[in-house]
Amino acid sequence: MPALNTQDADATQRLPMHNVRAPRPTAPRSGAAAAERRRQKEKQRRNLIILICAAVVLLVGIVIAAVTIFSGQQDSDKILKNVYAAGVNLGGMTIDEAKEALHKATDNTYTKLDMAVTVVDTTLLLSPDKTGAKLDVDGIVQAAYDRGRTGSRSEQQQARNQALTSAYHVPIAPYLSLDSEYIRAQLTELGKQFSTVLSQSTYEVTGTAPDLDQEDKDTSVTYQTLLLHIGTAEYGLSTDKLYNQIIDAYSINLFQVTGECSVVPPDPVNLEEIFALYCKAPQNAELVDPDGYQVTPEVYGYGFDLETVRIMVSDAKFGTTLEIPLKFIRPDITADDLSGDTFKDILASFRTPVSKDEDYNRNLMLAVNALHNHIIRPDETFSFNALIGQPTTKNGYKTVKAYVGKELKDVVGGGISQVASTLYYCALKSDLKIVERTNHYYIPSYCEGGMDADISFGNLDLRFTNTTGQPIRIEATITGEYVEITLVGTASKEIRVEIETDIFKTYEPTTLYVTLPHDNAGGYKAGDILVQAMPGYIIKTYRCVYQLPPETDTDDPNAEPVDPNRIVSREEIASSYYEKQNQVVVKIETGDTPDGPDSSESVDPSESGDPSENT
Repeated sequence: MPALNTQDADATQRLPMHNVRAPRPTAPRSGAAAAERRRQKEKQRRNLIILICAAVVLLVGIVIAAVTIFSGQQDSDKILKNVYAAGVNLGGMTIDEAKEALHKATDNTYTKLDMAVTVVDTTLLLSPDKTGAKLDVDGIVQAAYDRGRTGSRSEQQQARNQALTSAYHVPIAPYLSLDSEYIRAQLTELGKQFSTVLSQSTYEVTGTAPDLDQEDKDTSVTYQTLLLHIGTAEYGLSTDKLYNQIIDAYSINLFQVTGECSVVPPDPVNLEEIFALYCKAPQNAELVDPDGYQVTPEVYGYGFDLETVRIMVSDAKFGTTLEIPLKFIRPDITADDLSGDTFKDILASFRTPVSKDEDYNRNLMLAVNALHNHIIRPDETFSFNALIGQPTTKNGYKTVKAYVGKELKDVVGGGISQVASTLYYCALKSDLKIVERTNHYYIPSYCEGGMDADISFGNLDLRFTNTTGQPIRIEATITGEYVEITLVGTASKEIRVEIETDIFKTYEPTTLYVTLPHDNAGGYKAGDILVQAMPGYIIKTYRCVYQLPPETDTDDPNAEPVDPNRIVSREEIASSYYEKQNQVVVKIETGDTPDGPDSSESVDPSESGDPSENT
């Protein structure tokens, strides 16, 4: 047999038949499926193109809108909202409107008002004549107008976004002319005053002490003098910080600055120790046997009144010297005062509310202390001014606001008329003879009309005479929230006195208006009432005397009402005229006026107030 050609032979012939797989029949390609795939690809390409085009259109729209908004705002002739200068809101104004508003707010301030710089108890006034204060209104308005119009586009847009939510204050310093060297020189001099070193208080006693057992004890003679040298405090005042405060105040059209100053005061003066070394407290006479009126004699003291000097020291300025006279001190109650059937009955008692002002209440306390335990002898005419003396700061009295006639002024000892008024009612109720008394210009707030007594040292006094035939003792205290005065003596068992008042005539008040700027410092709005209306009156005061039944206990001044049918007399004691207090209402310059009739009358609100001494 011929040899086989292995290259041409079917290779399958060399494989086992069970390992040979039959070839799959190839299905013919479908034309419809290919066309579908082509359509899907084409659709995907179209969708992608549409998305890209939409994104481009959206981006272009955003850019166009931003440019349109920016261009529209840039073309506006108004200052951005919430742009302030010198405390004035210029937002939404044109340049001319802003200039007019700024001139109106500053023309009467920077060039006319003193900058008041207060440090502790010292005030430095920087006058515009010295500081050369002058404001460049045109420059400030231009800077306000440029806000959001200068700088890069991102800076401009940032400024406009900020104007929608927060305020922007135009820096004033570049547009404010000031003589900074003069201001710093004045602050340097002020700083020298508050650069002292801490020193402690000292004292010395000059003169010769008297014989405390001598019979003739003249309380008007000064034997020795206590010299109290009040120490100096250590201060810490930063003039650089204070200068920056002044510039900040100028920036907002404000002309009052309070500088911060650290203070380390000297140690308190030990008055009790000084008193124990050089002084002796007086001792009152005492009633040992009330039935037989046996009395332990009084003992005169020597030195100074501890409470009065304590007030003087607390009010003294650092570095000053107080001269305290050392004299004999008469006891409040002597053996003569306690002799006989005296001080066992309450003749009258009355109280009036104190103020919330600490200085006012300090004056009340000093006057009350002077009255307490004072004895008015039979037929003696009591004088309030003679006992209290002239109120002075040296005697510890404070300066407070009080009415002098119809004018509200700073008065040393203001408020002591309340003590006099409380005592006046007690004198009326005790059936004493009123020699001198004057009512206030307005009805005070602490007592009823017709029951008050105005006091002015050297001018107006309260005087009355003890007509009871027995000594009268004044008990005066401040308890809780009241000034309380009681007259103690010997009461009549037959009569009782009551005080009555009648309104004889009424004067109705009117309404006045005060015009304030829209951005006034007090934040007042149109229609706000600065001063409440109060009618004026003519009030007549009567003292009514009633006959008492034999069994009536006159020790209690607040006993049950008497029988009106037992009246003995009704005497007119005084006729008091009180001026009316007109109502003061706010008007605003913007044209917002309160409801009600217009009035051409205007008042200065600083001169109006509650017509009472404890304003």
